[in-house]
Amino acid sequence: AKAAGLFVITATQMVESMIECPVPTRAEVSDLCNAVWDGTDAVMLSGESASGNFPLEAVMAEASAVRQAESVKHRLRRACPPVESAEVMPPRLHVNMGNKVQETNDSLRKTKVVASLGPSSWSEEMIVKMMEAGTDIFRLN
Repeated sequence: AKAAGLFVITATQMVESMIECPVPTRAEVSDLCNAVWDGTDAVMLSGESASGNFPLEAVMAEASAVRQAESVKHRLRRACPPVESAEVMPPRLHVNMGNKVQETNDSLRKTKVVASLGPSSWSEEMIVKMMEAGTDIFRLN
């Protein structure tokens, strides 16, 4: 889809556990990071923001995971060259490269966060809070 110039949204149950729990699972955060590294343009919340118990936390978790994934994407490309690359030996890595937290300005985040509005999130106060937490686009359920 990216090669054809299409806008790609990764949307299926990205942080599904957050319907009932205030924090995502490690696997869900990993899925978000992989979506960013694979080139998605947006990640989308559905039931988590529309009818879940923690819509604000779900937005914050997605925005944070996406921001962190973007901040190390350049290192990942350098450390793991494409298979088609002529480079035979990947560069040597140091453990501190992976442990360092990357800080970036949230307004510079390229990957958009899309949230569905529903009973849990369509009050005026909640919409404002979700925008402040990182929602870029709202979808009406």
